[in-house]
Parts: sequence; structure tokens; C-alpha cells
Amino acid sequence: MRYFHVDVFTEVPLSGNGLTIFFPDTELSYDRMLRLTQEMKQFESIFLRQYADDAFDARAFTVEEELAFAGHPSLGAAAQLHALYKEGAGEARWMLRFSSKTIPVVTHRTAFGFTAEMNQGAALFGERPGPAAVQPILDALGIDGVDDRYPVQVVSTGLRYLLVPLRERFVETPIGARNLSGLLEAVGAQFIGLVDVDGRSIRTGDNEGRVEDIATGSLAGPAGAYFVRYGAAAAGSEIDIVQGVHLGRESHLYVTVRDEGVFVRGGVVPLAAGRMHV
Repeated sequence: MRYFHVDVFTEVPLSGNGLTIFFPDTELSYDRMLRLTQEMKQFESIFLRQYADDAFDARAFTVEEELAFAGHPSLGAAAQLHALYKEGAGEARWMLRFSSKTIPVVTHRTAFGFTAEMNQGAALFGERPGPAAVQPILDALGIDGVDDRYPVQVVSTGLRYLLVPLRERFVETPIGARNLSGLLEAVGAQFIGLVDVDGRSIRTGDNEGRVEDIATGSLAGPAGAYFVRYGAAAAGSEIDIVQGVHLGRESHLYVTVRDEGVFVRGGVVPLAAGRMHV
């Protein structure tokens, strides 16, 4: 089974968010894909099987579970497809079919590798949870106060994030807690998204707080839509969202909110290729 390693949301090798891309010849079980993801020790892996011209079924896994949609795996996978199937083309277009939605991705060849841009569709703004529902979440993460210029709100372009705007202790605040999943479920969210609006920065990770994500495309889309809705950025302008700096893996996620949807763009650097003997 062929597999590839790329770095996403960067133009520099050994930076950004690493991704393993698998091309299984036969259908793999859920457990096997999860175990392979755990073996590679990347935050996420993606498994691709072609079903039509330039169209692939995509299954993305963290080391804990399968995701119904994933951001940096979509961009990294599309760039690797460009390298494999469109070697002489400067631009290529792809469709990645996840369990929850199909994502169109456009890739361009560059001096450092590729850029890739996906349309995540319209952002869905959920309810603003009341103080009684939000306070246990803030307590679990040790947050003393939020940036009261902006609301705490659930926003999704595929995965439901509870966006929590912070002005202080943005980097020091934990991104998970033992009981966080249940608290988020109570407000209709799956994951936490810490947001520094002024710094155009985001943070997230697994709900237990064991691993922080380096660059999260599925959070960048909701965060960009949130910035636009509440006047921190203009619709149609490209927003440079930064993530992973304090982890030593500076990443840049470029978001543009248009009438056609929320577009997330980033650089992709091919790094390695191999074969899995399973």
C-alpha cells in the first residue's frame, strides 16, 4: 500500500501540520485505518479510493476516531493527487467525498510544492449558549473571562466548534479537559475553538487535552466566518489566520468568506513517500 507524507498550511518543509495519505488497494476496516493512523503518529491521516475521474472517497482519522470532515487532510490529499495524476498541469480540480459532505478542492503547482483551496460551503451559526451552559466549560478549561466584545457561539462548516474568544492567556489556556466532551455536547458542539480575534489566531485539539492540533482547516473556516459576521474582517478579503507558533510549527491558514461559501487555502509541501507492508 502506497503512502505519502506532506506538510500542510506551510511553504517550508518540516513546518505546518503533517499528514499521512494512504492509497489502499482494497477496502480497509475502521480498526485498521485507526491503527495505521496511530502508527504514523500524525494528528490526522487520510485514506483515498478513486470512484470517478478526479473524484475520491476520503476517510480522515485522528489517533482517536474517524472525522466526518477534515480540513488539512483535504488540502494535503488534493496536493498529493496533483503530484501523482496531473504532473504537467499548473492547476487541477478535485472532489473529495467524506461521509458528511463532498469538498471541491483546487490545487496549483508552486516553487515549494502546491497551494490548495477548498470551498467548505456556508458557515452554520448555532445558538449562543447562555451563561449557565458556558460557565462549566470555562471552569473546566480554567478560563477566568472571555473577550466580551464577541459572543461564545457554535459555528460549523462541517465540524461543530464552540468558539471561545479570549483576550488574555490565549496560549496558556488548556485546549481540553477530562469532561469536556460531555459539556460541549450539551451546547451542540463537538470541539472547542479558542480564538484570539485581534491576533487572528486559533487553537484546538482533542477534547481530553492530550494533543494540540498544529493547523486546523475545519476550525479556520468557522473562525473566518465568525470574524466577518462580527466585524473583525471584511467579506471577500483574505484573512491570514495563524496557528501552531507556540508549538514550533508556524502555520498560516488563509480564509475568504464569499457568497459562494467559506474558502480555506494553504501551502502544501511534499515530504516523503513509502510503502506499508501490511
